Amino acid sequence: MIDNELWPNLWRKYLDQYLSKPPRTGYWVDAHFGGNASSFLELGCGSGRDAMYLAKRGHRVVGSDLDDVTLTELETRFSNETLRFCMQDASNLTFDDNSFDVVYHNGLWVLFEQDELIISMLKEQLRVASKYAVILVHNQENHALRRQFKKRADAGDQLYDIRFFTRRSLVDLIESSGLTYRSLKLMKFGGRFDAFYQKTAIKKVIPNVVWPVRKRLVPRLYQAESWARTERVACVLEL
Repeated sequence: MIDNELWPNLWRKYLDQYLSKPPRTGYWVDAHFGGNASSFLELGCGSGRDAMYLAKRGHRVVGSDLDDVTLTELETRFSNETLRFCMQDASNLTFDDNSFDVVYHNGLWVLFEQDELIISMLKEQLRVASKYAVILVHNQENHALRRQFKKRADAGDQLYDIRFFTRRSLVDLIESSGLTYRSLKLMKFGGRFDAFYQKTAIKKVIPNVVWPVRKRLVPRLYQAESWARTERVACVLEL
């Protein structure tokens, strides 16, 4: 697992690289919840690219993280009327109950080995969300992805030293919390359909009319992927 003291340095190293990539989580969250929600909180927002996309879509968005140095840079460069960044401990949030329609995070839990800490973050996530809590974790059933991450972690890149989850282990962990919610749904995120985000290659093989709608199309195409090829498990808790 990544040392908390090294995390800010890692993000500053990769920040511009991450900002240059498509905000896939932002696309996914907006496609599934944008029509039924107007306020979003991202926990562990990292580069902030997904929060930025949701704000551009007209939603009220807060991106939060523990890395105050990166957050200060993001706040200076990108904040506006609908988007702000602030430092928050995901296990002890300062927001009031039901402050946001949707509270989501992508890859936050994979940084922690302690189930007790994850459950404390889940408790806070459900407390400040009014409609949905969304959890995305790396898929242990994708063996090729696990090998890729292990190879890079063994080579010394700590960003790839993470925890993977199966669908069963994720559900078991959530259920062990004893927290209440109306429903739990598992969905797929990431895989071969991400190729549709590569504009130069894909525009050669798909009609021009399809290209503008890819941001809403790809998140739905994910569900046709096999679990063995799916990058991440997305858990949606309806509250």
